[in-house]
Amino acid sequence: MLDEDKIHQLRQYIQNFCTHVRYARLHGKVDLSELYKWYDKMKPALHEHSAENKVDMSAIKYALQRLPFEEMPQTDKVYVKNSTEDLSNIEGIKTLACKYRRRQVYKVTPNTIEFIARESETDIFDIVTTLIMYNKEATKIKNRLAQEKELISQIKMNTNKQESKEKNQVMVMVANKLGTTYKEIKDLDETLDYKLFKLLTNIHEQHNNNIQIEFDEEFSITDAQTKAKQWRKRIENELNIDPSKSVHIISSNTHSIVNCLTGFAKENEQIIRQLVKKDPTLKEISSNNPSELYYLTQQIAKKNKDFLNEKISYEKKLGIQHVEDTAGTGIDAQIINLEKIDYNKIDPRIKEKIKELKSGYIINIDYAFGRQGSQIMRQLCQLFNTQIDSISIIGKAGIVCGDKYDIMLPTYFKSQIEGGVYGFSDRENNLKPEDLMKLVNGHKVHSKGPMLTVPGTAIQNKEVLEYYKYEYHILGLEMEGIPNLEEIKNAKHKELLKKDVKLNIGYWASDNPQKPDQHLGGNHMDKGFIPTYALSIAVLNNILN
Repeated sequence: MLDEDKIHQLRQYIQNFCTHVRYARLHGKVDLSELYKWYDKMKPALHEHSAENKVDMSAIKYALQRLPFEEMPQTDKVYVKNSTEDLSNIEGIKTLACKYRRRQVYKVTPNTIEFIARESETDIFDIVTTLIMYNKEATKIKNRLAQEKELISQIKMNTNKQESKEKNQVMVMVANKLGTTYKEIKDLDETLDYKLFKLLTNIHEQHNNNIQIEFDEEFSITDAQTKAKQWRKRIENELNIDPSKSVHIISSNTHSIVNCLTGFAKENEQIIRQLVKKDPTLKEISSNNPSELYYLTQQIAKKNKDFLNEKISYEKKLGIQHVEDTAGTGIDAQIINLEKIDYNKIDPRIKEKIKELKSGYIINIDYAFGRQGSQIMRQLCQLFNTQIDSISIIGKAGIVCGDKYDIMLPTYFKSQIEGGVYGFSDRENNLKPEDLMKLVNGHKVHSKGPMLTVPGTAIQNKEVLEYYKYEYHILGLEMEGIPNLEEIKNAKHKELLKKDVKLNIGYWASDNPQKPDQHLGGNHMDKGFIPTYALSIAVLNNILN
């Protein structure tokens, strides 16, 4: 039986943490350590050992995937800016990269990093929580290595080695000293592109236990639409869309939809597999699922610019136009002219169901981030209004009703913070379990329940999630559902959208925050391509039929 008093208290702690971050944003600055008390009280599911002396390997892995990890040890000041200013070509300013989070980050001075927030609240929660995770765990690591001169010397000697028996021996000693396993250290090293030893050395020598965050004063302005409007103008300027043709909006990623609609991967299969074998950081997956080839295509495209340009050129000939983001939203778009698609080359799992060729356009956009979904969806509804026949949201989310890689088809959304319930306006979810059963390779499809919309991936607690699972039968948790639905509902009230616009909404489970072995810190794309493409194919089948 759930202890409701305790659940109420934990929910209040979550609210309190969000309130203190919002206050810090408006106040203009905060020392990261000032937020620790409120952070620890909410007992984040992704940071189980936050308040303990134990090094939390899952938390440090999660944080380093979302921060410019090589620059973190010497950083003691972070500036979070709202402007879309591009600093990449300025002498003296270094552009940084985050492995798993697409955002603009710059090194301004030897100890100062500047983040350009994609939108205010959600991105600020994400930046603050990942910085807290990193800073807490880096402090523990530094304390444990403080007196280990011989071990540090051995780490330095093996810093530039990708793999060797000597490095393996040192990894075992590092694991013993940090209170973890060789496998955890090995996995973290691979995640960080074999630069873990360099990071450990820098943490030992440079980490100073605290970071001051300063916020752009423009975050106090309530209208956060500026970037979204600039993003919309780029689409309008680049495209010439026939206003009499139907439009299908898909929010997903920039690879699965186009890969399903072209023959590029199949025609270049031998080249793709040869390139994978030549790259030691890539792993060929021996599944019989045709989606594997699409996944490998994307892996090569991320690493090989010539290959990517060849792929884009191929897609342009099939009526697929790529629109890169220049407004600082982090959202690229693809416009697909359905009349130019070669239906003889599309994925056979779609081709076999098509009864007649379609005209019109698919506007495929990369994942929006949290409240940013509201801003982008508003611009799309205003731009295309009654041309829109369907809106599809293919997301990845945490699951509580099943396992990693399962699929969730919600019947409504529940807000973690505001507490409201959000339905699909006048239409039900057009995606059904039967649309996916033959596509999921043994993974389960869950429906008949809501998704919980949360303010951030780290702003959640295991017991609170258990409460929502028991009380509301939630399937999982995500961040953009309610912001998107709010704008769709508003557009209907304004009669910008047709009353019968179809909604296809599905999520695949990138993690289960209640299970330690299925946390988001681990790799989830090694098998994540199966549900990603299952949802993509199901949505395309609905649109094209």
